Amino acid sequence: MRTRPPGCELFIVGATATSADYLAAVVSAIEADEYLVVGLDADPQTLRKRIVAREPPEWSGLPQLLDVVDEIALTIRSLEDVQLLCSTDKASPTAVAEQIRQARPDVLGGE
Repeated sequence: MRTRPPGCELFIVGATATSADYLAAVVSAIEADEYLVVGLDADPQTLRKRIVAREPPEWSGLPQLLDVVDEIALTIRSLEDVQLLCSTDKASPTAVAEQIRQARPDVLGGE
């Protein structure tokens, strides 16, 4: 087991889990005593708009990414190890953060 750096009690790790095996590998690599897997869910059309707004139009991977948006959205919704699924369609980042905080107030604060 790896030793945590002194003073590090909380890590936030982001990954786009494209399969249950990939998610399991991420969780295993972190080697956390406790963890909360949060899935950020959105309608595929919303995801497409966000990707187009975020990625440079000249990026060669953009068409391929846009082609798999439906599959990624379905995968996130079907992963059994996701402990909290938060819709980001109409929720602000602050509202989503509050949902996550409420899921683990013992670690993240909240009521």
